[in-house]
Amino acid sequence: MKNKHLYTVIFTFMSLCLMAQSKKFTVKSFKKIIISPHIEVEFKKGDNELVEIIENHSGLNIDVKGKTLHLYLNDAKISSPTKKIKVNGHTQKVPIYKETLVKAIITYKNVETFALRGEQDFLFKSPIVQDKLTLNIYGEPDVTLENIELKKMKTTLYGAGKFSIAKGKVDEQKYTVYGEARIKVSEVKSNQTKVLAYGDANVKVNVSERLKVTSYGEAKVYYKGSPKISKGIIIGSTIIEAL
Repeated sequence: MKNKHLYTVIFTFMSLCLMAQSKKFTVKSFKKIIISPHIEVEFKKGDNELVEIIENHSGLNIDVKGKTLHLYLNDAKISSPTKKIKVNGHTQKVPIYKETLVKAIITYKNVETFALRGEQDFLFKSPIVQDKLTLNIYGEPDVTLENIELKKMKTTLYGAGKFSIAKGKVDEQKYTVYGEARIKVSEVKSNQTKVLAYGDANVKVNVSERLKVTSYGEAKVYYKGSPKISKGIIIGSTIIEAL
């Protein structure tokens, strides 16, 4: 009886260890990445394109179609799905998925466009050294880039996400913000920067030549450097101040 109990304990322990092991998937070549809600990702640049799943979920899909790598859970390509339940005789919607369900590391070779959705953390660990970078960020994620060296960068945020870059330089950059996003790129040197804000964005930049701000709402734009300030349409109590 004791041996049987011991066998059960050992088998359970081994099963948990196997479940905890990461899984690596070699995928077809891709030029664009889309990450859907409930998936946390660390991005690394490397010689081989690879998806490593650290924490898995049975509903995870890893697709490459038309040079686009897409990670998503069943029924959650765009947003987090809901279901109807009855509570005290009243019907209400509740989320099917909650919080972070998948953690992954994606190794890419050459990617210029990223679309990130949800409320998870996204970390770009490797320096991004290339001509162009486009980022589309939806929801309330926390997106961090460690280091960049770019000619042009275009970043669009929908919602109340956080976006930051630790250091680097970019010749031209543009931020378009719909909502209450927080952007901190004051340690990234840029020649020209454009900010287009719809809502209550908070933006901190570092500009040497020209800063253009267009705002519909109560955006706050703070800058390092001594750029020429150019104002587009300003509607609302927008703040543009030196740091």
